[in-house]
Amino acid sequence: MPEYRRWALALYACSLNLESLVPESALGSFSLAKGTGFLYLLSLFPDYGTYLLGRAEAYFWTPLLLFVALFVGSNLANAGSSSVSVLPGVLLLNIAVFVLVLNHLSLDKRAFQWALRGFVLGALIVSVLMVVGVGTSLNADMRLSVFGANENEMGMKLASALAIVGASLAGVGGRMRIHPIAAVGFSGLLLWALVLTGSRSALVVLIAGLLVLGLPRSSTHNRGGLDGSRRQILISLLLLASTLVVVLQSGTLLERLAEIATDGDAGGRLALWVLVLPVIADNWLLGIGATGFSAWSQDLFGATINPHNVLLEVAIYVGALGLLVFGVFLWRVGRAAWEKWSYHGDAVGMVLLSSVAVLLAGNQLLGVKTGWLFLALAAGSHHAQVPQATSTHNQTNQLRTNINTRQPNG
Repeated sequence: MPEYRRWALALYACSLNLESLVPESALGSFSLAKGTGFLYLLSLFPDYGTYLLGRAEAYFWTPLLLFVALFVGSNLANAGSSSVSVLPGVLLLNIAVFVLVLNHLSLDKRAFQWALRGFVLGALIVSVLMVVGVGTSLNADMRLSVFGANENEMGMKLASALAIVGASLAGVGGRMRIHPIAAVGFSGLLLWALVLTGSRSALVVLIAGLLVLGLPRSSTHNRGGLDGSRRQILISLLLLASTLVVVLQSGTLLERLAEIATDGDAGGRLALWVLVLPVIADNWLLGIGATGFSAWSQDLFGATINPHNVLLEVAIYVGALGLLVFGVFLWRVGRAAWEKWSYHGDAVGMVLLSSVAVLLAGNQLLGVKTGWLFLALAAGSHHAQVPQATSTHNQTNQLRTNINTRQPNG
């Protein structure tokens, strides 16, 4: 497999942390991530058919095709006078990247760690810029950002990178290995930068990822029993303790955490969720599409809003039927990451899914490029090269065979 394709994938993953360096407003609808995404697409020439139609990965992307069909159909049925496009362009592009990356991982066993390294490198660059004060700015709440990036988005990416570094440090990162001394330094830098963003969502992402590192897993050496590495539990506890210490030194983040207890509204999310529940109840089977919801929110708020809960968002757009299909897709991705963790002790896929879970519960995913990259890496984590013990070699090959030969049966 050509190495330049690995470089292109790593560059794309890196650029997701650096989108604010070349914001879309500066070049119309173009951005740094779109540019590197285009380069990645060019690197796959002329093998687009192989990368888009890989039969081994149909198990993952067939539910997405049905989901898109339901999405477009619901948009058409509720188009009316809405200004929202019937074709969800951003969602389609993200799904295309998901499929391309997923098939890339199945064809090139080393692409997985290249993508992870690229993403961590991008987060480290952002952290250095924040610490040295290059391109930084403080908002009214004393939250730091780089080149005007959204503090929550930036913080969650930093948290995800820190959890990946933690997996390497704990010895459950598969082939994603970083020298322990370097990993400790990277962890401190990323944690410091994360706290400077003042992002509560980022803190939740980090805690979720670190908890995954410390949980016991199924053991292939113990006939389905549980096996917990003392090293991974120790690293998880040390990183959690370090996070607590650093957060206690941050007046901004402590104040924002205190607001959760005093306001009791999760930053306005609970009130918004209560408002959209009747919309879901009145159109529970097929939803009202993004077009119908845009018209509804324009009438009520004077602007198109996002419910900041992906499951509610999907239920609004495509109803219970679409939510079921999307749930099948998420379950399949989660199962692949779980099996990789259970059978091989590679926790990176589960760590990435913990970040996705936070996006699902209280933020956005359908239009978020980083979320779809994480889903592709989690689903394709079983393709990554991993150290194989002789005693489990046959079990390893059987697991990969089982996953790669599944047929889409819903």
